[in-house]
Amino acid sequence: MECWFFKKDSRQTPGCSCNTPPRLRSVYGYVELIFNGVVIADSVETKMVLEARRTPVMYFPREDVKLEYLTPSYLTAECKWMGRAQFVMAEIADRRIENVGWYYPEPEPLYTELKNHIAFYTYLMDACYFDWKRVNYNQDKFSSEGIDRADTSEQGLLVQAI
Repeated sequence: MECWFFKKDSRQTPGCSCNTPPRLRSVYGYVELIFNGVVIADSVETKMVLEARRTPVMYFPREDVKLEYLTPSYLTAECKWMGRAQFVMAEIADRRIENVGWYYPEPEPLYTELKNHIAFYTYLMDACYFDWKRVNYNQDKFSSEGIDRADTSEQGLLVQAI
């Protein structure tokens, strides 16, 4: 079974191939995202989702995201493991990025910890920092397969299995 993206015209396009359930981990450290000169999200309580053959995705608690810069997008996605995701766009001043982030309003039972969390394509942001060190996070530079504390410390990301 695959994940599907749904657009306004209701046509389906495959999003990803999800043959194994994604792993969910807590991230230990301060994570900050900057978009158009504004800290759009910063938290010490992020979650990371790791899928085979995909870059890890960071989820920020809703209360740690500047929601005033986000609006719902027309795009949704369906994942058999996590549920239906609603995408958002970010807009600050004269700069706007559609489908820059997403959240699961009603995640599937194994992923209820993602409720009230928002994920972002951090490579679309101006900068991503982990403990005040700039990192090139989720730009297809490394895979989530075999990720552990040693692997992530070099990337500036420390995680532990939930």
